[in-house]
Amino acid sequence: MKYYILKNREMPWGDYGDILFSGLLTVMDDDYNDIDIHEIERTGSYIPEIYCVNSTNLVLSENVKIVLLKNNITGIDKFHYTIFKKIVNIDWKSWNQKHEDPAFFPETGEPIDYIEDGEDDTNLHNELSVFYSIKIKEATIDLIKSEDSIYKLENPIDIDLFIPSNMNRIIVSEKFKKVIESEGIDTLKFIEIQTF
Repeated sequence: MKYYILKNREMPWGDYGDILFSGLLTVMDDDYNDIDIHEIERTGSYIPEIYCVNSTNLVLSENVKIVLLKNNITGIDKFHYTIFKKIVNIDWKSWNQKHEDPAFFPETGEPIDYIEDGEDDTNLHNELSVFYSIKIKEATIDLIKSEDSIYKLENPIDIDLFIPSNMNRIIVSEKFKKVIESEGIDTLKFIEIQTF
């Protein structure tokens, strides 16, 4: 079976594009204790059906959750309910994505300030569907990066979603990749890993 490192699709504008696409996800309180209902802060109204955030979390719509369950995708420890704590109305999808720079920068110049300094659009909250954050199984296997920057997975396990013990990356199976692609979802990027 083939395995892949999961990332968000390539965005223009570097870190600015990345924050516009994935936003922020809070999974712990101020004392670093896990919270049960995760908090999303991001731009809207467009929200990808499934996307990576915080290196080890996936956020997905109700529709994608149903698809994963229907296809018996393994490695999901829990579906966390989410709340939209803040939605900043920025229609970045209408920007010229071939242009080197975004249509505008945050006043501070810091990408995160699209969200931190942006105004919460309460009207958008009423338009949003239900989203979840997945707690992904951690596996006691290592992901190895060779000198030629090729990733290798030693002794892979028969599971569709997992986080290797030595690296904060989401690893997915070929089955997961095929399920996502069969739904016409193009928000993710799959980087193949050599197994041995």
